[in-house]
Amino acid sequence: MDYAAEAAAILPDFAENGQAITIRRPVVERYNPVSGENETPSAALAASVTAADTSIPLANLSGTWAVTNGVVTLGDETIFYAALDGTTLTGCTRGYRGTMPADAESGAAASLVAQDFPGYAMASGYRAALVDGTRIKSGDQQFTVAASGLGVSPGTTDKLLDAAGVEWSIVTSQAVAPGGVPLLYRVQGRQ
Repeated sequence: MDYAAEAAAILPDFAENGQAITIRRPVVERYNPVSGENETPSAALAASVTAADTSIPLANLSGTWAVTNGVVTLGDETIFYAALDGTTLTGCTRGYRGTMPADAESGAAASLVAQDFPGYAMASGYRAALVDGTRIKSGDQQFTVAASGLGVSPGTTDKLLDAAGVEWSIVTSQAVAPGGVPLLYRVQGRQ
């Protein structure tokens, strides 16, 4: 059986009947042996940008930057970028997640805060008989996430953002993977 084809075949049903979600993987600070400190990937604007610009040139990049699907902060604005092309963020969505797009001057600080992976899921609550107050708590949601096109296996350090923008901590995540190919992920979310 072609499990990769099965995984791809599930996606249209999830897109039509489920909700758009995002798996957000936070950026992990990395230890810099030269400075002796933990560092978050950061940079400065190489040139001024307007609130409408969808390409953002950077200079003085430090740390390890996500090549795709990155989320940066620039002042009070959060920006999603599709790709890092050399030192330029491209395919930018300005004012991401409800922030206000803003002009910024050359030299302004930008920090990578997360990597977002868009996908589709169907959500349901847990049956009352399963809610034990410890492993499954009242208010927890079960998300069945389509694996095809997601680009990441959801983990317990990630967050799931639902279609309404509500952020869920991932308590557990289990792949449904016949033949070793993930078709779905069963994700337990908690606020």
